[in-house]
Amino acid sequence: MDLLPVSCPRCREKQNQIAPGFSLERKPFAGVRCMVCGHEFSETEYRLGLANAKLEMEARRMMSPPPRRL
Repeated sequence: MDLLPVSCPRCREKQNQIAPGFSLERKPFAGVRCMVCGHEFSETEYRLGLANAKLEMEARRMMSPPPRRL
C-alpha cells in the first residue's frame, strides 16, 4: 500500500500521523490524524486526499526532465 502525505481538510498541512497497524481496509476507519491541528480524518477525507496526492505526484513526475545520460 502506498501511503503519501495527505492535505488536512481543516488546515491544509500535509503532516499526517498514522496509527500503528493502520489499514485502509479496516472497518470502522480510524488511525489518521493531522499532526498540526489534530483533525481526525474520516475515511472519505483520507481516500480523497490520497487520490489527490497520487495525482499531484504523477503530475510532478510527468513535468520532471528525463534523467541525463552519461
